[in-house]
Amino acid sequence: MAIYRESPPLWRRYLPYLIGFVVLLGAILLLVVLNRVASNTNPPADRITDALNVISQSVDLFGIEFAKIARGTPAAQTGAPGAIDKALAAFTDSQPDLRRLDDRAAEALLNDLNRLKAALNPPASEVDALVADASAQVSALLKAHQARR
Repeated sequence: MAIYRESPPLWRRYLPYLIGFVVLLGAILLLVVLNRVASNTNPPADRITDALNVISQSVDLFGIEFAKIARGTPAAQTGAPGAIDKALAAFTDSQPDLRRLDDRAAEALLNDLNRLKAALNPPASEVDALVADASAQVSALLKAHQARR
């Protein structure tokens, strides 16, 4: 006499694969959540240092690009206007913090940046001295910031 056994449903054949997929998906979600939590607990970037780095790089770029203007290239075809605008925007965003560090250096830096922006319109002179002075003010503010840490 033969024993009749009912065959298992078709889905049971794929059950180990389904369980493995759910476990893998859960592990990926757990890693994503842990990564977000870890990124939120890290301290935010130092805004003053970041702003001073942007200003310094923009002033350096302005000095390089202004040489093209001095040779006769229209200002709109160089990176000088964008560089000085970026430096002024970074200064404006961090102005209260910079003034708390060293009010005189911050005021001198603002004057230098405004004079550099005005130098885009002819006639311009003493741009190299202004770039050097602005760089010196950035360095003074950066040193004052590092001393307070």
